[in-house]
Amino acid sequence: MKKHLLIIILIFATFGIFFASVYVLKQKPDPIVESKVYLYKVSGAALHTNQVKSTKKLSYKELFFLVQIFPYADISNFPLNNYAPENNEIFIPYKKNKIHISKLKTIKQLTNLNIDKNIAQKIIQLIKSKKHNITWKNILSIPNMDDITYQKLSNILIID
Repeated sequence: MKKHLLIIILIFATFGIFFASVYVLKQKPDPIVESKVYLYKVSGAALHTNQVKSTKKLSYKELFFLVQIFPYADISNFPLNNYAPENNEIFIPYKKNKIHISKLKTIKQLTNLNIDKNIAQKIIQLIKSKKHNITWKNILSIPNMDDITYQKLSNILIID
């Protein structure tokens, strides 16, 4: 009787080990996760104009959320649900809105439009000193005003 009990225990142990090993071998090993880093270069009408690193591929909408685009950024030409290209510079243009010179109150309004901080300071000082009698000659006479900045200002500002 003890022999029969021992044989039955050995048979169950053998089947148990066999089925356990088959079960372990059938399980898939953990997949190796590749951590690819996607790089996006952003410039233009955004707060964070630099490289953006991400572990997943980003759509234009997600990318613009990360770089915090300005309210006056023109994103009408971007397919927001499509993926943004990697390792290419993405330039976010400004809207073609013009600002009346009397509406300029802070330096940040001009520096957000890529106007040099020193020139922006001088323009704000000019607005405060001259009030409503500002001409393009006054703006052109600002020290360190170059042709490129003057051209940019002429496209942005409205002077009566």
